[in-house]
Formats: sequence, structure tokens, C-alpha cells
Amino acid sequence: MRKYFSIFLCVLFSSCATTRLNSVHTGNHSTYMKILVFADYEDIGQRKNYEQALLEELSDKGVQIFMSIDYFPPLKEYTDQEREANKISLGYTAVLFLEPKGSNTSTHSEAYRNWFGGVSADTHESLDGVYTIATLTDLTSKEHVYKATIYTSLDSRYTQMNEVRSSMAKKIADDMSDNGFFNK
Repeated sequence: MRKYFSIFLCVLFSSCATTRLNSVHTGNHSTYMKILVFADYEDIGQRKNYEQALLEELSDKGVQIFMSIDYFPPLKEYTDQEREANKISLGYTAVLFLEPKGSNTSTHSEAYRNWFGGVSADTHESLDGVYTIATLTDLTSKEHVYKATIYTSLDSRYTQMNEVRSSMAKKIADDMSDNGFFNK
């Protein structure tokens, strides 16, 4: 009995983030083994966490990843010369930009009888999904060679943002690998 109860609790509290990805790419792109990732989030913590998720997934594909927050901290504006010096010293040949494009929320209201016999209501808003765009730019040709739109839907009662980031990063890494962006 205890075993079944444990399984029930695992199923009940397991979270779910479903990611859909649609992408286009140029047919004549290079392979990239050193990429700078840049998550364009105003919240520094979110930027760092999204870049870390991409680092983990792309590193598993054999790609050397540089997190932009480590080399271009948001403390100042960087000149073209500073960006070029970092590119040369680190040796990355492409930049993967991640841009948040919005979210989907829903509002829920629940009415109930209160302690005094009257009716009360609770209203709350929940996050249902996150929209993101990923673009890979080849620094030699200065052209976009990959673009993906990503929608991650979630069960807002159980899903944590780290699951959203991981699910999205895995989809991007798998799609880019499947389309020959990395040496295998």
C-alpha cells in the first residue's frame, strides 16, 4: 500500500512543461563549435539562468559555450572594439540570441461560502505559457543562419521556471543538432 501511495504522490506532484519549436535555417550554414549565448532579459537572474540552461544543453552536444553575462556584464555599454576583442580572445564564431516575446496568462475566480454564511471569492492569475525567439548569427558572414519560435506551455500549479528554461534549451539544442549546426 505504501508503495502505491508513493507512486501516486510522484504522479500528483510531477510537473509538466511542454515545448513546441518551429525553426527555419539557411541550407549552407557552417558548423559551430564555439558559441556565445546571449539571453536578452532585463532581470539579471533570468538572463543568467537562461544562459546557464543553454550552456548545459549545448555543452552536451559538444559545443563550447560562453555565457554573455560572464564576458559582457550589464554594467556598461560595450564598444565595437571591446566586443571584437572578446570575440578574438575567446574564439567564438556565432552568437545565439534568446529573446522573450511574451507570455500567456489566465485569470481564475472561485466563489465559496464564507464563515458568516455569505459568499466570498478569490481571484488569481496564473502563467500558462512563455513565448521566446532564438536566433543564431554567424559572425563571419554577419547573417542570421537559424531562427526558432518557441512556446513553452505549463501546468502553472506545479511547473517551476527552471523546468521551462530546461525544456526550451533542450528543444533548441536538439533542433540545432538535428539540422547540422554542430559536428557530431
